[in-house]
Amino acid sequence: MTKYNYKLADTADKDEVDFLVKLNNSINLNTYEIKRTNHISKYYSVDYQIFKDDEIVLNLELKSRTDISYIASEYKSFMIGKRKLDTIREKFKKTILIWNCKKTGKFYFTRFKNEFNDLDIGYMGVSAVQYIPVEECSSGFDELIKDINDYSTSSNV
Repeated sequence: MTKYNYKLADTADKDEVDFLVKLNNSINLNTYEIKRTNHISKYYSVDYQIFKDDEIVLNLELKSRTDISYIASEYKSFMIGKRKLDTIREKFKKTILIWNCKKTGKFYFTRFKNEFNDLDIGYMGVSAVQYIPVEECSSGFDELIKDINDYSTSSNV
Protein backbone atom coordinates (compact mmCIF):
# COMPACT_ATOMS: atom_id res chain seq x y z
CA MET A 1 0.00 0.00 0.00
CA THR A 2 1.47 3.35 -1.00
CA LYS A 3 1.48 5.91 1.77
CA TYR A 4 2.15 9.45 0.65
CA ASN A 5 2.39 11.55 3.77
CA TYR A 6 2.43 15.11 2.47
CA LYS A 7 0.19 17.89 1.35
CA LEU A 8 1.31 19.56 -1.84
CA ALA A 9 0.07 22.93 -0.59
CA ASP A 10 2.24 22.58 2.53
CA THR A 11 5.37 21.75 0.57
CA ALA A 12 7.35 24.79 -0.47
CA ASP A 13 9.56 22.89 -2.89
CA LYS A 14 8.04 20.94 -5.79
CA ASP A 15 11.39 19.12 -6.19
CA GLU A 16 10.92 17.58 -2.75
CA VAL A 17 7.46 16.26 -3.69
CA ASP A 18 8.74 14.91 -7.02
CA PHE A 19 11.59 13.17 -5.19
CA LEU A 20 9.18 11.69 -2.65
CA VAL A 21 6.96 10.27 -5.40
CA LYS A 22 9.99 8.81 -7.20
CA LEU A 23 11.27 7.36 -3.92
CA ASN A 24 7.86 5.89 -3.08
CA ASN A 25 7.77 4.22 -6.49
CA SER A 26 11.23 2.72 -5.99
CA ILE A 27 11.35 1.15 -2.53
CA ASN A 28 9.39 -1.64 -0.92
CA LEU A 29 6.41 0.09 0.63
CA ASN A 30 5.21 -3.13 2.23
CA THR A 31 8.23 -2.78 4.50
CA TYR A 32 8.72 0.98 4.79
CA GLU A 33 6.68 4.14 5.16
CA ILE A 34 8.19 7.42 4.01
CA LYS A 35 7.09 10.67 5.63
CA ARG A 36 7.87 14.26 4.74
CA THR A 37 8.87 16.13 7.87
CA ASN A 38 7.07 19.36 6.92
CA HIS A 39 4.17 18.15 9.08
CA ILE A 40 6.51 18.62 12.07
CA SER A 41 8.02 21.93 11.03
CA LYS A 42 8.66 23.81 7.80
CA TYR A 43 12.27 24.23 8.97
CA TYR A 44 12.96 20.67 10.16
CA SER A 45 16.58 19.60 9.66
CA VAL A 46 15.83 16.57 7.48
CA ASP A 47 13.29 16.37 4.66
CA TYR A 48 12.14 12.76 4.99
CA GLN A 49 12.02 10.02 7.59
CA ILE A 50 11.72 6.36 6.72
CA PHE A 51 9.77 4.21 9.17
CA LYS A 52 9.54 0.47 9.69
CA ASP A 53 6.97 -0.77 12.19
CA ASP A 54 6.39 2.83 13.37
CA GLU A 55 10.09 3.37 14.22
CA ILE A 56 12.37 5.78 12.39
CA VAL A 57 15.06 3.73 10.66
CA LEU A 58 16.62 6.43 8.47
CA ASN A 59 16.56 10.16 7.71
CA LEU A 60 17.07 11.77 4.31
CA GLU A 61 18.10 15.35 3.59
CA LEU A 62 17.61 16.49 0.00
CA LYS A 63 19.38 19.46 -1.55
CA SER A 64 18.13 20.32 -5.06
CA ARG A 65 20.51 22.31 -7.19
CA THR A 66 19.84 23.91 -10.55
CA ASP A 67 23.10 25.63 -11.37
CA ILE A 68 26.07 24.23 -13.25
CA SER A 69 28.20 24.29 -10.09
CA TYR A 70 26.70 20.95 -9.07
CA ILE A 71 28.17 18.90 -11.88
CA ALA A 72 30.46 16.73 -9.78
CA SER A 73 32.98 16.10 -12.55
CA GLU A 74 33.74 19.83 -12.64
CA TYR A 75 33.74 20.68 -8.94
CA LYS A 76 35.35 19.28 -5.81
CA SER A 77 32.56 19.49 -3.25
CA PHE A 78 28.88 19.79 -2.40
CA MET A 79 27.72 22.54 -0.07
CA ILE A 80 25.41 22.16 2.93
CA GLY A 81 24.60 24.46 5.84
CA LYS A 82 26.80 24.07 8.92
CA ARG A 83 23.83 24.48 11.26
CA LYS A 84 22.03 21.66 9.43
CA LEU A 85 25.05 19.35 9.81
CA ASP A 86 25.36 20.26 13.49
CA THR A 87 21.70 19.40 14.06
CA ILE A 88 21.97 16.12 12.16
CA ARG A 89 25.00 15.17 14.27
CA GLU A 90 23.16 15.99 17.50
CA LYS A 91 19.68 14.65 16.75
CA PHE A 92 19.50 12.45 13.67
CA LYS A 93 22.87 10.76 13.04
CA LYS A 94 21.56 8.00 10.73
CA THR A 95 21.02 10.26 7.73
CA ILE A 96 21.78 10.18 4.03
CA LEU A 97 22.61 13.55 2.47
CA ILE A 98 21.37 13.79 -1.13
CA TRP A 99 22.07 16.34 -3.84
CA ASN A 100 19.60 16.35 -6.74
CA CYS A 101 21.38 18.05 -9.63
CA LYS A 102 18.48 19.15 -11.78
CA LYS A 103 20.58 20.41 -14.66
CA THR A 104 22.17 16.98 -15.21
CA GLY A 105 19.39 14.81 -13.76
CA LYS A 106 21.91 13.10 -11.47
CA PHE A 107 21.77 12.31 -7.79
CA TYR A 108 24.80 12.35 -5.50
CA PHE A 109 24.64 11.09 -1.94
CA THR A 110 26.61 10.13 1.13
CA ARG A 111 25.89 8.83 4.59
CA PHE A 112 26.34 11.49 7.25
CA LYS A 113 29.60 11.15 9.20
CA ASN A 114 30.56 13.08 12.33
CA GLU A 115 33.80 14.03 10.56
CA PHE A 116 31.80 16.20 8.14
CA ASN A 117 31.46 18.76 10.93
CA ASP A 118 35.25 19.21 10.83
CA LEU A 119 35.39 20.06 7.13
CA ASP A 120 36.20 23.47 5.66
CA ILE A 121 33.73 26.23 6.45
CA GLY A 122 32.70 28.90 3.98
CA TYR A 123 29.97 31.51 3.93
CA MET A 124 26.98 32.17 1.71
CA GLY A 125 25.96 35.65 2.75
CA VAL A 126 25.98 35.42 6.54
CA SER A 127 25.30 31.67 6.74
CA ALA A 128 28.12 29.22 7.45
CA VAL A 129 28.31 26.29 5.04
CA GLN A 130 30.48 23.22 4.87
CA TYR A 131 31.85 21.50 1.80
CA ILE A 132 31.44 17.73 1.42
CA PRO A 133 34.15 16.40 -0.93
CA VAL A 134 32.84 14.75 -4.09
CA GLU A 135 35.04 11.74 -3.24
CA GLU A 136 32.78 11.09 -0.22
CA CYS A 137 29.74 10.74 -2.48
CA SER A 138 28.24 8.02 -4.61
CA SER A 139 25.97 8.76 -7.55
CA GLY A 140 22.87 7.51 -9.31
CA PHE A 141 19.26 7.08 -8.22
CA ASP A 142 19.39 3.27 -8.36
CA GLU A 143 22.51 3.29 -6.19
CA LEU A 144 20.76 5.64 -3.77
CA ILE A 145 17.83 3.21 -3.46
CA LYS A 146 20.27 0.36 -2.75
CA ASP A 147 21.99 2.45 -0.07
CA ILE A 148 18.66 3.42 1.52
CA ASN A 149 17.67 -0.25 1.69
CA ASP A 150 21.11 -1.21 3.06
CA TYR A 151 21.42 1.55 5.63
CA SER A 152 17.83 1.33 6.87
CA THR A 153 18.33 -2.33 7.82
CA SER A 154 21.83 -1.79 9.23
CA SER A 155 22.53 -1.19 12.89
CA ASN A 156 25.49 1.05 11.95
CA VAL A 157 25.14 4.74 12.67
